[in-house]
Amino acid sequence: MTITVIGTAGTRAIRALFLLEELGLEYTHEKEFPRSERVRAVNPLGTVPVLITDETIITDSVAILYHLSDRDGRMTYPPGSAQRATLDARINFLTTDLEAPLWALAKHSFVLPEEDRDAAVKPAMRAEFHRAEARFAELLGDGPWVMGKDFTIADIMAAHIARWAVNAKLGLENKVFEDYFARIQERPAWRRANET
Repeated sequence: MTITVIGTAGTRAIRALFLLEELGLEYTHEKEFPRSERVRAVNPLGTVPVLITDETIITDSVAILYHLSDRDGRMTYPPGSAQRATLDARINFLTTDLEAPLWALAKHSFVLPEEDRDAAVKPAMRAEFHRAEARFAELLGDGPWVMGKDFTIADIMAAHIARWAVNAKLGLENKVFEDYFARIQERPAWRRANET
């Protein structure tokens, strides 16, 4: 199977790149920004990442994680199992509680047209992120990973969200989350993914 990932490592494309590196799969990386001509040619929405294989084109980072991990049978659990239900619940938490405030901040900082931005939402989104960060630390418990001893696609997502918070200058206020992200950064696959 040939695999191509479109999108820069500074976007949600890092999720696909990190997973591919963890799985040790060969892939081609096209460093394109959202809404570029190349991206729009394969995804009318203009968003990245885009995953292209011999069989399909997938245009959502979470769907890409599920597709690749299910195909490879690693970094996930069998569909229908109790472990998979727990993994799904944790991924939903990461998306709706931890990532959503960061996305709202981005939209009101540079994504939306200037006339639609509202700086007044920013303090609330920062506070919401830090509340979710504390909840993530509770969810992590003794860890070391989101699913305990198993490193899964939930950790791929959490790694990107932690980096996003750091890059957005929110920082990580919770020591457990900060230590978790430090463990992520020690992984060779994380370093390779960020170098592509």
